[in-house]
Amino acid sequence: MAEEPTMSPPSPPPPTPPMAPPPAGGNNAPEGGLKILLYIVSFLVPLAGIIVGIIFYTKDSPEEKQFGKMCIILAVISIVLLCLCFCIFYGGLFGLSLLGSSMEGLQ
Repeated sequence: MAEEPTMSPPSPPPPTPPMAPPPAGGNNAPEGGLKILLYIVSFLVPLAGIIVGIIFYTKDSPEEKQFGKMCIILAVISIVLLCLCFCIFYGGLFGLSLLGSSMEGLQ
């Protein structure tokens, strides 16, 4: 009688190595569309831009510092433009009111 070979169950595949964490001090600056979106938000909502800018400017990598600096710059430009528009608008209203009051004296 010939003995039948015994079949052993297939061995499981070797375990995959765990994913390594990102290196310390790695670049976590936003890229692509998220970067552009945060730039737009920094300009339209200056307080949010200053907060995002400070968060990224305090990081270690130069790319993150550059991104944070740009967010702060855009927020400051937005604030300056808002003040300038405010002054022009109310200066124009004040000028028109003076012009209107001087025109009443001519009649």
